[in-house]
Amino acid sequence: MELLEPLPDIVILDVSLGKEDGLDFIPALKDICAEKKVKMPGILVCSIYEDPFLIQRALDCGGNAYVSKCAESSEIITAIDKILAGESYVNPKFKIPTLNNGGEVLTRRENVIVSLIKQSYSKKQIAEHLGVSVRTIENHLANIYFKTNTKSRDDLLEL
Repeated sequence: MELLEPLPDIVILDVSLGKEDGLDFIPALKDICAEKKVKMPGILVCSIYEDPFLIQRALDCGGNAYVSKCAESSEIITAIDKILAGESYVNPKFKIPTLNNGGEVLTRRENVIVSLIKQSYSKKQIAEHLGVSVRTIENHLANIYFKTNTKSRDDLLEL
């Protein structure tokens, strides 16, 4: 793979890249930049998904801004301006979950499980989808409930 020289100031990335998780690109890009000793470009995640847990995951992975594909062009420009100024941007309408445990964020797997719950998957369907046991999903759910200060699937749906 040939690397762009120089790298762009901003990379616009979608969460879904076919069957691939677009957010996996961010750590890979960090590794490339470290290896080449070049500045990491700003990452603007632009996606159709408006799930706050997914937005949090994008930011945790190293995204600098998150905008919906439905956003007005002025919001996209605002996000780009913020990135170029060294700041981050997420539309305030996206209510990023407040975590219960002093800032510990959900893991990637936990974010996937929350996303599947929001798509009305049962515990059994989630387990089959992820290739794990129902008990493993129950353990993840206990961690998710603790981290998000929720007690049930219904509580998660309200976040």
